[in-house]
Amino acid sequence: MELTLEKIKFKTKEEKPCQVTFSVQIPSDIVEAKQKEVTKEFQREAQLPGFRVGKAPLELIQKNFADKLKSHTVDQLLKESVPHVLREKEIIPLFTPMVDQINLDAKQVLSFTLVIERNPNFKVKSFKNISVEKKVKKITDADVQKELDTLRERNAQLAPAKATKLEKTHFAVIDFAGSLDGKLLPNMKAENQLIDCASPQTIQGFAEGILGLTVGETKEISVPFPATHPNKDLAGKNVIFKVALREIKEKVLPNLDDELAKDLGVASLTDLKTAIQNSLQKTADEATQTQIENQICDHLVKENNIPLPNTLVSVQLSSMVNQALKKEFGPKAEKEDLEPEIKEKKESLIKELKVPAEKAVRLSYLIGAITREEKLAATEEDWTAELEVTKKNYPAQLAQIEKSFIENKEKILRRLTESKTFKFLVDKAKIKEVA
Repeated sequence: MELTLEKIKFKTKEEKPCQVTFSVQIPSDIVEAKQKEVTKEFQREAQLPGFRVGKAPLELIQKNFADKLKSHTVDQLLKESVPHVLREKEIIPLFTPMVDQINLDAKQVLSFTLVIERNPNFKVKSFKNISVEKKVKKITDADVQKELDTLRERNAQLAPAKATKLEKTHFAVIDFAGSLDGKLLPNMKAENQLIDCASPQTIQGFAEGILGLTVGETKEISVPFPATHPNKDLAGKNVIFKVALREIKEKVLPNLDDELAKDLGVASLTDLKTAIQNSLQKTADEATQTQIENQICDHLVKENNIPLPNTLVSVQLSSMVNQALKKEFGPKAEKEDLEPEIKEKKESLIKELKVPAEKAVRLSYLIGAITREEKLAATEEDWTAELEVTKKNYPAQLAQIEKSFIENKEKILRRLTESKTFKFLVDKAKIKEVA
């Protein structure tokens, strides 16, 4: 039976900016007609002793399946009536509407409340002529030299040291064996082990204990293990290490010349410096652009304190918390039964990220509204142009690029739309350059 809007009674019970609650009432004649329809459906499928399938009398069907008939009747009436209310009130729900306080009274009148979350109704204020500071950074020769020094460090090689005694700046090649109470520890033994005397060691105090040794010299050092050490057999105890120094090595940096540049895939040192200059400037410019966009976002959020749907904020908060937990704890954060440490961290993150989650949702609404108002949505032509640029930059991967663009078309269009909107906001902003 098809329900008609005229026969369903509903009125607004409570209205909030992002939520509206209706009280809905379906009269008895509709309920009874639906119940008869459901009963006949049951009759066609029911199997009762003494009767063939579909031949049991309606009276027996009503008697044997009373609870199921009532439940199915209510379910079907809800499924048919809820969309009617949404269409009549011209509401697009954000999530599946919540039905509550369902009651079928003695007079066969069905009543319930319908809670609907919806998008806020607003108009974006103050999104043009936003005052922002542009922090300009010009890459200097000193910046380039610092990067060159880093490249030399990365390409350094180890060579036999001229020094006769091991110093903190050296690398040591050693044999060692650890013992506790006179017994050798199988897991505390190694040969030709290379250690950087200047870097922190897993076993604290080990590197410091062998400083001053000469090649071929052997020394016993006592290393106290902390009480918090994960190996309970060693925690809080002194382990004796017998160490033999095989070699002393030192780091040798490559010369800063054309040969180094060629090793790095560049024709000359001059070209290497130019490439570094361009790369550092690009990174600095991108950071500047991000700072400008962040200032614009902060301004929009401050000037547009629009109401937000609670469920949408909860979904965003949950996503941010889960990402943070997964980043810190890995797969353990995805288990249903969380460890106490992870559970405590989760509770802390929920409090810490609530405001950022609200900001993210609010900003999403504001950017979307600006996009619609200024008609900035990315087009098919934008998508095609982006595809062609990507193919030009990666000519060896044409097939993979085309496949990826087709499979991720909607995602790419959203990204391009966001880029167009932020470009519009930046172009309309009042930008003051500062050093």
